[in-house]
Amino acid sequence: MTMYEEIPVPNGGFGEGGDQDIAHWTSADGTGGAFHIERSGAATRLRVEAAALDPRPTLSSAALPIRPGFEYAGQARVLVETGAVLLRLSYRDHQDRELASSSSMARHAGDRWSGVAISGAAPLGAVTAHIAISCAAGMPTTALVDDVRLVTAGPLTELGTPLHTAAVHGAVTGTWVDGRVVAYLFVKGDPPTVTVADVRDGSSVATVRLPPATTPYGAFGLAQAPDRTVYVAGTNGHLYRYRPGESEGSDLGTPADGESFLWRVAVDERGRVFGGTYPNGKVFRYDPAGGSLECVQVAASQRYVRSIAVADGSVWAGLGTPARLFRLDADDLSVREEVPLPDGFSAAQPMVYDLAATADTVLIRGSGDGSIYALDLATLAWSERLGRGAGVDFAPEHDGRVYWLAAGNGTLQACRLDTGSVTDTSVAVTVPATGPSTLATGYAWADLTGIGLSRHVLVFVDRRGVIHAYDPASGTAVETPVELPEHELKIHRLSAGADEHIYLGGFAPGSLGWYDTRADTLTECLPESTKQTENVLVHDGRVWLGTYPGADVLVFDPAAPPVVGSNPKVAARLGHLSDVPQDRPLALVGTPDGVVAGTVPEYGRRGGRVFLIPFDGGAPRVVPMPESVAEHSVTALAYDAGRHALYVGTCVLGGLGAPLADGSAHLLRIDLPDLRLVWDRMPLPGEQYVTGLTTLPDGEVWGVARGGVFAADPVTGAVRGLADIAAHDPSASPVWGSGRLECLPSGQVLCGINGQLAVVDPGLQNWTVLATHTAPPTGAAFARDNEGGLYFARGSATLVRLGRTSSRLHGRAAPPSASTYDESEVA
Repeated sequence: MTMYEEIPVPNGGFGEGGDQDIAHWTSADGTGGAFHIERSGAATRLRVEAAALDPRPTLSSAALPIRPGFEYAGQARVLVETGAVLLRLSYRDHQDRELASSSSMARHAGDRWSGVAISGAAPLGAVTAHIAISCAAGMPTTALVDDVRLVTAGPLTELGTPLHTAAVHGAVTGTWVDGRVVAYLFVKGDPPTVTVADVRDGSSVATVRLPPATTPYGAFGLAQAPDRTVYVAGTNGHLYRYRPGESEGSDLGTPADGESFLWRVAVDERGRVFGGTYPNGKVFRYDPAGGSLECVQVAASQRYVRSIAVADGSVWAGLGTPARLFRLDADDLSVREEVPLPDGFSAAQPMVYDLAATADTVLIRGSGDGSIYALDLATLAWSERLGRGAGVDFAPEHDGRVYWLAAGNGTLQACRLDTGSVTDTSVAVTVPATGPSTLATGYAWADLTGIGLSRHVLVFVDRRGVIHAYDPASGTAVETPVELPEHELKIHRLSAGADEHIYLGGFAPGSLGWYDTRADTLTECLPESTKQTENVLVHDGRVWLGTYPGADVLVFDPAAPPVVGSNPKVAARLGHLSDVPQDRPLALVGTPDGVVAGTVPEYGRRGGRVFLIPFDGGAPRVVPMPESVAEHSVTALAYDAGRHALYVGTCVLGGLGAPLADGSAHLLRIDLPDLRLVWDRMPLPGEQYVTGLTTLPDGEVWGVARGGVFAADPVTGAVRGLADIAAHDPSASPVWGSGRLECLPSGQVLCGINGQLAVVDPGLQNWTVLATHTAPPTGAAFARDNEGGLYFARGSATLVRLGRTSSRLHGRAAPPSASTYDESEVA
């Protein structure tokens, strides 16, 4: 029984025809001279030699019969010497009209053959598919192409969007066109919106969409200018502008070249917008009066400008990692100076996460334990530590006091700047222990005499969209919920359970849901009851979740009803159990005695760790690791019950913002329960990561690296072979979670890698891509049910099933067809 059906591609191996008369292939645009058959003994392949032509040379296959609603994957082996090769898959109707198409590119990646693939579901009315080979526009290309194939693993069924969010990501409190005090709330999602709410009663004033072509998934920074224009800093590197009263915001573009992420924004009294960026740590200034833009990198090797404030002609920039503080001239950003931080601050805090500035004082909060300090600008002396804040903002100074939300209990605290004394107020924002961290943003002072409060009331918003109003004069506190629009949440991880459920973890913030493969139903368990999900493991009848930040491992009992704070509950807090603070439990694997977690450290740190979490409720233990991987992150785990062997894969990438560790990624074998190191190997010297480990019935260990799959001997660690499934760019930055493997009953291995799903034969010489465009694009999230159906996300938030059919289809099903496709072969 096979997982896929092969649709023969005539002359897909280029063995027929003359050197330039390539049988069953058609050249387009009169550029057939760019293609010819190259022979080496009995071997034949297609040689591509093209200048930077426009139109670019294209070679198209014969028409290939297909069935509407089925997912087809076109693929080839390529060796790109220069430039780039494109593989294009298109669908046509009975009149030969093109209905849909998509393409994939393979760039030069060394002197090795690798794979290139593209897939998509055939639309209604499609009867044929065509595979085309071409070159990237404007790029001179020389390459070899061979073994062009088209396969299908069966129908693709959209099952729906199982995870949702209605949470505030960023906010600013300001005024509406009629002078009312309103909160502008960025509600993240796909797509996101800006909800405008009246702070007096929470009523909706407007719902604003950003331009759909460049809509960001999130936005940490919002600010309102004196002319009431609201600026939004997108997590896609774009700056947006919204003029109250308009129906939609506008995209101002990317204010900092080369930057993919904007953090906070601030506006000065002249209406100029200042912001910070990632990944090159820049500060920009945008002046809407004349459209001028200035941008500078604050400090070499600093990747984050995480916080920003402007006051009295100075721009204050909080950097990471490590934490640093700079003051820049608002009129000339090239004029800047570093301000030393309090003793020990940078060692404990990877970033200056929050900033507030007045003419006399600067407040900072660190991203480690949330420590808060105040800088007296007259003396340039730092205060003692004032407390620990939850973030993500400070309230503006009023009557000599500033306010923040305390870490831990979420109490609103008041701090007298002249004495440094801190007192609690009657306001508290609480969240479940398993859920996203406490957040308070959009602080402002407002006149709320119209609802029985005073003229100086502190207003802020929490993550849930509750507007808090605190009147210091009377101590009165009012909570006003805002009805937020619900948005689809990205599916980040999947795992199949023995109960025939596919469990799903969400991304930023987290959520837990499942798809019942028998009942064909989707269930969402307590939206936002978890933090961002880094991994999902079904083991011992329970669902284990590795969550970020703080490296908490949660456990959910699917046999019991969901209860906020107790099901799921915290099984282990790993963040501060080792010598290096940990943030992301990226790898999870089950053993007879518990769960093993492998982690990535917090921002700016190097050195992940391995933890044993026992079932009996005992304290987690840190597994000793050799010095060779002391500064590596732990990105993959596998367990062989027959050998009692734990396999550990590492990555030289640490927490975000940290420099890469020296050397290559390692693969280790550690025997349990005595924690004995059996061997420590570099499976592929020069490779930066090993992910997606699994073991085969014969004990061989398989892993993902360098865009492909390798196998290692369990006794010696010696490596056998490498299947180059996806063309790998050796100059690209390593990523933590780019691979996942699952051994199939057939002896083949199912591999998710770099947004592709493939099945690899045991010999590692042959593999077949079943689907591309799986989400997340840099990850490998998939699951398989008991009947062979494959599940993954497409379009980030939609759960789809590839293969198995059902009489009770949820959502949009593949249309019927008279094809003779054998359903029994989709297993």
